[in-house]
Amino acid sequence: MTTGHSLKNIREKRSRFLSQTTFGPKLSEIDGWSHGTGVKGYADYIEAQMTLPPTFHRAYWRERIDYSLVMEHSRHSTQVPNHPCNKYSRWRDYTFTGSDYGKDFKVEAIEVAGRNETMLMISVLDPESRYYEPRTVVEVFEAYKDFNHGWECDTEAKSIYCGYAFGEGVNSYINYRPKDLTALPCRYLRNPKIYLPAEALDPDSTADLKLQYLGLPAKENFEDMPGVIAEYRDYWFIGQSWRMLVDNWDQTWSPQCSTLVDENNELDFRYLIGSVEGTGEQLHYDGYAVIPENTVENPLADGGASLTYHHSSRWTTCANSVMDFTNIDSCKLSVGDGCVPVEASFYRNNYKTEIQSGVLVCGSHGEAGNNPGFEDKYDNNMFRMFTNARS
Repeated sequence: MTTGHSLKNIREKRSRFLSQTTFGPKLSEIDGWSHGTGVKGYADYIEAQMTLPPTFHRAYWRERIDYSLVMEHSRHSTQVPNHPCNKYSRWRDYTFTGSDYGKDFKVEAIEVAGRNETMLMISVLDPESRYYEPRTVVEVFEAYKDFNHGWECDTEAKSIYCGYAFGEGVNSYINYRPKDLTALPCRYLRNPKIYLPAEALDPDSTADLKLQYLGLPAKENFEDMPGVIAEYRDYWFIGQSWRMLVDNWDQTWSPQCSTLVDENNELDFRYLIGSVEGTGEQLHYDGYAVIPENTVENPLADGGASLTYHHSSRWTTCANSVMDFTNIDSCKLSVGDGCVPVEASFYRNNYKTEIQSGVLVCGSHGEAGNNPGFEDKYDNNMFRMFTNARS
């Protein structure tokens, strides 16, 4: 308050007090004040607030997480993708995703049975496995080069390095450059719909990772989840997907669920294509994150051990928290093996996972789980982000 300035009435004083002690005053709090006047009234207000259960920004954020994990990072944290056969698993019908930014792709001729003309297959390079994943087959690959050339066929090797426009959706715009980044300025194309005939299967039997196929329910068992505009590398449209509303494990016509190849329990289904019953429409699995609840009141029974990934070159830390005065009353021994909190682990300096039997497991405040089946799909408060996540 500056010299010579004074508050005119009790309502202004309450407003200033609430500005200092909350995220902002509300008229209902100012006019409904019931804590007396003067300093004692303010003290009564603070004491009453201290008796209320706390609300956590962390819980608000975690409950509203809704993004697709970049599949090569699916086991780098206790966030894991929803299994493709589970209810609310997510699928997409377009070729390129935000996680393809910086990856190379190629376009090559392919002969398809029943087609008189030669078609073109688009494949994207996985930088980890060095495997070109077939994404779709198109009749023509047209790119808009510039105003002089307009739309024309473009079959050179190329890389998605132009970030000022990117659309996750069929016919949304994708910007890219030829492989030589010093060459022409960005070109753009429309994101093609997925179409993978039998001829697009990888003939190389030595490849480490293969396309897998899964029968999916009829399209009426899917819900269209709209994308959102994100100011990330300028203008991106992200997150459009299809959410499956049934549990595929219960579908008698889909026995593939139990036979899907999942090496080392990585939950890595980055090359999984689903075929929709009735229409044969193809959808690509999109591993949207499922985050478990690990609150003080309800800690994970194994401290998150079952959610961690163990590999000689890649490790993830678990969700288990160290015991302290905030959670001591609800800690318990793990059921079977448990994950040792990283702070107490032998591997604390290199963040490796340590699994032991009979571990004390504890939760932490605000470590709520998210809801893959949230109802308001137009909720602008859902958190969609990049980094190890895509959208």
